[in-house]
Amino acid sequence: MDILVSQAGEVTRVALRGEFTIYAAGQKDELLAHCAAPDVVLDLAEVSDFDSVGVQLLLLLRREAEKATRRLRLAAPSESVQGLLKLFGLFEYFPLIEEEGSLS
Repeated sequence: MDILVSQAGEVTRVALRGEFTIYAAGQKDELLAHCAAPDVVLDLAEVSDFDSVGVQLLLLLRREAEKATRRLRLAAPSESVQGLLKLFGLFEYFPLIEEEGSLS
């Protein structure tokens, strides 16, 4: 999985590309570090494969953000991500950004 980070004002955008699966578990610390900013948008548009470990990592990111009173939102989850979030009933746990211009 590739992790691309950019800044737009006070919002940190963390874009994930490729497989967000068991094989990405080794990148957990890197992902946590990038998502430690006060306001993070996690862009999942280019996640090609997503499994239960990806779900666990998303829940970990959410928990860590809540503990530190940080803001974590999802942008453009791919079909693979949407499928599992729907299956596990997790969409309500993650604020979703519908459009690129709605980062505020």
